[in-house]
Amino acid sequence: MDELRFVSGMDISPRLGFRAEIKAAIEKHYASAALSAAEEEGALPAEEKELPEIEFFTTSSRESNQEAIREFQADLRKQTTPAVRLVSAIISAAATKNASDVHIDPQSTRTVVRIRVDGILRDLMEVPSRLQESLISRIKIISDMDIAERRAPQDGRLLARIGRDQIDLRVSTLPTHYGEKVVIRLLDARSALVHFIDLGLSQEDSDLLAQMLAEPQGMLLVTGPTGSGKTTTLYAALNRLRSRTLNIITVEDPIEYVLEGINQVQVKYKLGRAFADCLRSILRQDPNVIMLGEIRDSETAEIALTAAQTGHLVLSTLHTNDSVSAITRLIDLNVPPFLVSSSVSGIIAQRLVRRLCTCRDEVAMSPEYQARLLAAGVEDVETRMCIPVGCSLCDDTGYQGRIGIYEVLVADEGICSAIRAGAEHHEIRSLARSNGMKLMQEQALTKVRMGLTSLDEVLRVVPLRKLPTSPARIANGI
Repeated sequence: MDELRFVSGMDISPRLGFRAEIKAAIEKHYASAALSAAEEEGALPAEEKELPEIEFFTTSSRESNQEAIREFQADLRKQTTPAVRLVSAIISAAATKNASDVHIDPQSTRTVVRIRVDGILRDLMEVPSRLQESLISRIKIISDMDIAERRAPQDGRLLARIGRDQIDLRVSTLPTHYGEKVVIRLLDARSALVHFIDLGLSQEDSDLLAQMLAEPQGMLLVTGPTGSGKTTTLYAALNRLRSRTLNIITVEDPIEYVLEGINQVQVKYKLGRAFADCLRSILRQDPNVIMLGEIRDSETAEIALTAAQTGHLVLSTLHTNDSVSAITRLIDLNVPPFLVSSSVSGIIAQRLVRRLCTCRDEVAMSPEYQARLLAAGVEDVETRMCIPVGCSLCDDTGYQGRIGIYEVLVADEGICSAIRAGAEHHEIRSLARSNGMKLMQEQALTKVRMGLTSLDEVLRVVPLRKLPTSPARIANGI
């Protein structure tokens, strides 16, 4: 203290300061030096000035978080704090490129920022290690996280307005060897307004789905791995069903998009509100339609299937590879086969593949590709195919946007009888195909023939399996 008084020539009084306050003060008063370093080392993107203006909002009712957002916006207007500019540039660039996620990965000598576009991670920028801590701290402050907690994962949330669009940002941190990794999920409210025509279903499958949704009761399941578009399909179904004459209630973890006119319930495990608990409460609320984010356990499965038997239309998801596997998955959850057969009305299995940009080119199909398709039992293999090229419109990737690949199983009387009789997976699949169901790989190859996607993309996403010849397959020329 005496030394500081001597050097500064000022009277110094001690004061208790929290770590976050001290860091914020250092960043505020020494920002100019750090800013120059950031610009010299190329941390700030060259196109920063071309990015749209961004404004952040909090979803928290805590005054401290609201004040943090106000300070962040003030610093953003001044354009003097490098961490604030970095956060703004990263989110703006991600939104401009239609990214679904931002990954901030600390490494030994630098921090790598990547974005996920159309399901594929790509590099956005690199941040010098000296700015890593301030960048992550800023994100944690405006996301209403504990800035001092670095040893445990945290979750946060904030809103951003970019131009005319409002985006919900879900933030999560994970302690790693070189520091905290941050993932920011960007949820655009417009994604919740998707309709059937936008899903990429064939007319036949669209009509089948419409018929299932018109039923007053039963269960419609959507299956596929994480990131295959299951939630989007469920929201499209809810948009079709939404009516003042129906009481629609959802149980979600988390609520990704807010839908006008629909009652949405957030699962909260810490408060004893798991999926099964919420579902019991919902059944006392006179629902017509129930959307269950995911069936994760036997208890939830049995309650949901019983509800589908007793005058409710139930929509939900499962993590299975194809439509028929959803049936065996429910039975593996100790649900009696008779309950599955009497409740499930239909199953949609799906994947998302990248759509070829208009810069695509048509080339001869190589013998290697032809041999691979023939080995999978594909007949009448095409001799030509479209491939990605790359242009400024698609960021030189050759792809722009994604389209769905679907497999729609209708649980008719024959399928239900097979389930009750304990039929094997391959027997149910053969029965469904004889009834006209097209497998996911057949639908995917149709998209390749139409020039909508590439064969490489299909081989990356949709597993090709050896198919037995069937009358339906011969009739369809596949």
